[in-house]
Amino acid sequence: MPDEANAEILVVDDTPANLRLLANLLTEHGYRVRPASSGALALRSAAAKTPDLILLDVWMPDLDGYAVCQRLKADPRTHSIPVIFISALHEAPDKVQGFAVGGVDYITKPFEPVEVLARVRTHLELWRLQQRLEQRVEARTAELAKVHRALHQNEERLRQVIEATRDAVWDWNLRTGEFFVSDRWYTMLDYAPGEFVVDYAGWRDPVHPDDLAALEAALRAHREGRLPEFSVEYRMRAKTSAWRWIVSRGKVIERDAAGEPLRMVGVNTDITARKRAEAELERHRDHLEELVAERTAELRQAMTQLLQAEKLAALGSLVAGVAHELNTPLGNVRTVAGALGDELRRFAAAVDAGALRRSQVAGFLGRSQEAVDLLERNAARAADLIGHFKQVAVDQTSARRRRFDLRQTVEELLVTLQPQFKHTAHRVELDIAPGLELDSYPGPLEQVLANLIGNSLVHGFAGRDAGLIQIRAVILDSGDVQIDHADDGLGIPEKIQNHIFDPFFTTNPSGGGSGLGLYIVYNLVAGVLGGTIRVHSAPGAGTTFTLTLPRSAPDRPTLE
Repeated sequence: MPDEANAEILVVDDTPANLRLLANLLTEHGYRVRPASSGALALRSAAAKTPDLILLDVWMPDLDGYAVCQRLKADPRTHSIPVIFISALHEAPDKVQGFAVGGVDYITKPFEPVEVLARVRTHLELWRLQQRLEQRVEARTAELAKVHRALHQNEERLRQVIEATRDAVWDWNLRTGEFFVSDRWYTMLDYAPGEFVVDYAGWRDPVHPDDLAALEAALRAHREGRLPEFSVEYRMRAKTSAWRWIVSRGKVIERDAAGEPLRMVGVNTDITARKRAEAELERHRDHLEELVAERTAELRQAMTQLLQAEKLAALGSLVAGVAHELNTPLGNVRTVAGALGDELRRFAAAVDAGALRRSQVAGFLGRSQEAVDLLERNAARAADLIGHFKQVAVDQTSARRRRFDLRQTVEELLVTLQPQFKHTAHRVELDIAPGLELDSYPGPLEQVLANLIGNSLVHGFAGRDAGLIQIRAVILDSGDVQIDHADDGLGIPEKIQNHIFDPFFTTNPSGGGSGLGLYIVYNLVAGVLGGTIRVHSAPGAGTTFTLTLPRSAPDRPTLE
């Protein structure tokens, strides 16, 4: 929209003097002027380029000003251009006719320049204001249309959401008691929409007597501002007399200046199916708990049997090893005893024959002394083995608590495990100070160390001729004792280190092992001995098991 100084004015007059006078006057005051000497020329000029204002002479040959104005107003491109008539006529009917065909003003001839400029300026400003108003109206109309479309879309979306969720929407005017409810309020209770009047009594009366007090208490607490929201589950009687579980949620959205509630909105949801599912789930849960308890007891019994079998297997291996070790000294005893018996019978025969010589007596005494020495050494060896075996066997089968020297106990264990090292170059080194005493359970500790040693021999040294196991023990600042069992074997891959203490976990399923060895170790350390166990390992760099044990074990050891 051009400014007033840049406005373009179409001047139409068949009198050249008048046309020139108006053009000069308007041009001098900064207006752009397009002259036209006839009505036809004026129509073509306005159609080619729309002016901002038209000064139109009434009396022109062929096509007068009234006819030109009618055509301009009939054309959508020019109908809004303000038209000021110019005429020498002063009669009121003429002016009325000009206004009737669409003119906005009337200038009489002869005209005064000041009047012409004032009327032109006034109508240009009015036209500009009208254009701005029309633009604002159009913009506001477009905004209102957009808001109306958005409102319609939101209403449609809300309707679809309500239908999709199958919730009953309600709006309660607390001043008048009037209720607005959606059709779902009726249908969820098996009624047709509008079949009964929904007011507070219509809401309250079908509620189950056992649930009514809770419903009204929650509603009252929210209306009084003591609860931020109204939410309660209750039962309502349907048309079929069946009880339906309903959850009502709502909120006061309007209060007066004194805080009294004026309006409340909310939704009702049918949760009957959910309540049935919860009840069924509760029955299944109770039954499941019974099954879990039964299966847990069976599993514990099975685990106890497996653990006992594992202990008996370890003890059987110990017995076999000790028996093998006893075979040598006892065999020697039997051989020496047999030879000594033969020698004694020959000596007795010589005595009976009276042919005993001094040299025979000396020889018999010498051989007898050698035999007695052999018998004593081999018998002592056997007695020593039996003593170690007896102590270890009693400890491992009875979980008996006592005070014991850690190094001595480990040495006794290694004596019983010696057969496992025969025909190999594997060896064990001890770094345990003498006199390090524990008030604990030597049997479970021996079983732990025996399992760790067996694990090193079977898995750590697999495919190797010589391996080293080091067992070290130190007293920590906390007073606990730390025992490290380290081997220089193959190591444990990192991806399985978190599973080595799991029951029945084994890296060699076809090897005949139960997968319980390290599981037993973990349970004995954590349960009976009251300590902790950690593993540090890397492929090719060996494995170290670190036990941290209290020097005084718990009073009541438990083994899961």
